[in-house]
Amino acid sequence: MFSQSYLKQCFDYDPETGVCTWKNRPRSHFKSDRWHNIWNKRFSGKVAGFHNARGYYSIRLDNKKNYKHRLICMWMGIDIDGMEVDHINGDRSDNRWPNIRVVSKSENLRNQRVRRNNKTGILGVSYFANLTKPWRVTFNKECRKTSTYFVETLFEAACIRKSLENKFGYHKNHGVKPALSEYANKKF
Repeated sequence: MFSQSYLKQCFDYDPETGVCTWKNRPRSHFKSDRWHNIWNKRFSGKVAGFHNARGYYSIRLDNKKNYKHRLICMWMGIDIDGMEVDHINGDRSDNRWPNIRVVSKSENLRNQRVRRNNKTGILGVSYFANLTKPWRVTFNKECRKTSTYFVETLFEAACIRKSLENKFGYHKNHGVKPALSEYANKKF
């Protein structure tokens, strides 16, 4: 875990765009004068981070890959120990400050997007053709499956699922396919 002062020596963060820019880092961050000079000539003033295969931006610090959104929270002075950092709109590459919130694991699970392999388009709803009531609704509360309902139509299933989400405080974006933000295809 990095301190806020250390991170502020490494990079600047623009909360409006979500972009981090490398600073000219102090000699104390490096093992030798040579590496200090090489690193600062190569990276100082450039955008920090790279886009990984899972859609997140990462920043390499002290020879370790770190999720950019977690570093941003520490840079802002927020203690994230034991917590998760959530992208509110579901866009993993959107690191603007208004889109980031620090939450518990159970709260983060209440803001999931619909997975690619979801055939119904609704989280927690599945179809079984061989049943008289073929639409199954499952619902998880506090990371445990607690409710299962079988109904006749997709509409009924969707209504049950949404009412349970509302009752138990799920985020309004839960189960929504995220729209690509203006930042999603931008190279940083």
